[in-house]
Amino acid sequence: MAAVLLLSALGVDRDTVMKDFDLTNDFYAENIDNMVSETKKRTNDPTIIGGVEAEFGANPVYMEKMLDTIDEKYGSMDTFLKEAIGLTDDDMIKLREMYLE
Repeated sequence: MAAVLLLSALGVDRDTVMKDFDLTNDFYAENIDNMVSETKKRTNDPTIIGGVEAEFGANPVYMEKMLDTIDEKYGSMDTFLKEAIGLTDDDMIKLREMYLE
């Protein structure tokens, strides 16, 4: 979530933010598989197994829902970052100067 907010503050578009978010599961695939495997050794309850997958994985449906909710409530991510997070225009300019080429 922090990466999504930072990328948004840097001016990255939503599609690119979501593509980056989706890479989380690729990066942590081995860890996720290990946790699910260990859980399956202890239970065959699909609710618990699914919970472990949800806990250690990154479900894009949840992130899309968060972004949709931000858009519905604030009108845009930029407004959310300013009103809810408290970033100023100067803060965002400084972040972009620090992290963008």
